[in-house]
Amino acid sequence: MGGRPEMTSRVTSSVLLNAGLYLRWAIESGPSPSSHWGYHKEMETLNPTSIQLEEKLTPYPQKSAQSLMSTHRIDVFGILESKFDDMALNNMLRVRFQGMHVVNNFHLSPKGRIFVLWNPLVVDLDVIGLHEQYIHVRITCRRTQHTFYATFVYGLNTICQRRLLWNDLISFGTTCREPWMLLGDFNNVLSQEEKLGGLKVKNYETKDFVECINSIDLTDLRYIEKTIQIFNMWTLSDNFKILVRNNWKCRERGTEQFRLKHMFKRLKKPLHELNRNNFSHISVRAGKAKQELVALQESLLNNDIVTDGYKDVRHKAERLLEAERLFIAQKAKIQYTKQGDRCTKFFYDLIKRNNKRNAIVALTKSDGCTTTDMAEIANEFIIHYKSLLGSKVTTTNLHSDSLLDGPKVQSDEWQNLVRVPTRAEVDAALFDIDNDKAPGSDGYGAFFFKSTWHIIGSDVSKAVFELFRNGKLLKQWNHSIISLIPKMAATSSVNDYRPISCCTVFYKIISKMLVNRLRQVIGNLVDGAQAGFIEGRSIVDNIHLAQELLRKYARK
Repeated sequence: MGGRPEMTSRVTSSVLLNAGLYLRWAIESGPSPSSHWGYHKEMETLNPTSIQLEEKLTPYPQKSAQSLMSTHRIDVFGILESKFDDMALNNMLRVRFQGMHVVNNFHLSPKGRIFVLWNPLVVDLDVIGLHEQYIHVRITCRRTQHTFYATFVYGLNTICQRRLLWNDLISFGTTCREPWMLLGDFNNVLSQEEKLGGLKVKNYETKDFVECINSIDLTDLRYIEKTIQIFNMWTLSDNFKILVRNNWKCRERGTEQFRLKHMFKRLKKPLHELNRNNFSHISVRAGKAKQELVALQESLLNNDIVTDGYKDVRHKAERLLEAERLFIAQKAKIQYTKQGDRCTKFFYDLIKRNNKRNAIVALTKSDGCTTTDMAEIANEFIIHYKSLLGSKVTTTNLHSDSLLDGPKVQSDEWQNLVRVPTRAEVDAALFDIDNDKAPGSDGYGAFFFKSTWHIIGSDVSKAVFELFRNGKLLKQWNHSIISLIPKMAATSSVNDYRPISCCTVFYKIISKMLVNRLRQVIGNLVDGAQAGFIEGRSIVDNIHLAQELLRKYARK
């Protein structure tokens, strides 16, 4: 069981990937404050991997659920508080989920509390118990014959009502000898730390839940907050700059870098509200706006009457279509398309190709054995890079006299290297960064900085000036995401991947400024024989020189 930020959700989906060996959890607007998942200690024999997936299922929940299952190859899918009846559920199965089997507890609750879908071609699912607050099943993968129990839970609202749930879980948990996974919305929390805002949680409210977890020895699959990307399409909103200006403030005391980090963190919540209200399901929104514009244009052709709303409809369609293009281009990381290109199928194909190429589904270990276990794959990479970064090698001592004999940085040059920069230098460094470069751990990209520079530029510059004055960089700005990039199409071992660091834009600005300053002196320090990595020189020159020498070597 684990803590969750407090967010409300109308549709909560608990989904099980690949016949239960992978767990995913999707909800309407983020994690629920009382939603938990756990697994019995013997579940470790199956080595399940838990992943947090935020997927907005409204305003088209059935279509979104179908897309979610298709994209992630989900074979068991549980939905809570669907508000369906038997007729609505059967209609959905006929239209959206043909071939899927279903079990529900609708006859025990008039509100359509829980139903579970599964693919009978991949898994065998036996219903062990039905209750108003849970559906308890036994799942067997038909390919591997791995078996475990799963309980989809949706707790009732009062303490007394939930005691029936705790008693049933304890009764089953004390006799269970096979792997067991619980997931869903328990309508409760384990401690105050799991609740954000609202009234404080009293001990008597959590007592029963805590005792239940402890008595049946459940292990919490803790929620890990994912890096949330800031999308370029948000800048197209008419309220975007107003929203940034109104929320760009910090009441915290501290260094300029600390205050800057706090302001960016504070800005995320209103930005995600903007996304939810204006850009969620952007392809669907853009398609509807385009259809509305086409229908209005056809009406104008037939009636030859210009309506007052035509300009607004056209502006809305153009804005949403451009937002869709920006969103998909950013996800696909396309650098070479023109501004007007809107071939969304091309973009989507590239996204699928990139996801497939970057996925590490199998790896050949150092002993020659191939593994598909995610934990073993991760451990293999950790061992490999620890051996590279943590190894000690005996080297000869560097003689300082050899440095003094060579070219040196002059007094005026080193003073220029360490001086406090100007605002113009900070501006030049930022606008030299490509708009679509991968963001760092905070999710903000260069395009966001450039679009709001007239609002945030002063505070960012103050933080940069502070760094050059005291020589200290806040550790949060120094954090980076290590991403593994395949070197070739067919990858099999750790050596077939190269790591790159996705740094924050603030870090990139500082790096650009240092590079610009070093560029002015590096040419005088490096010997002319060094052809590579110096501006104005090319390593190809030495290759050509060697070829010319060899070609003419036999001449007398």
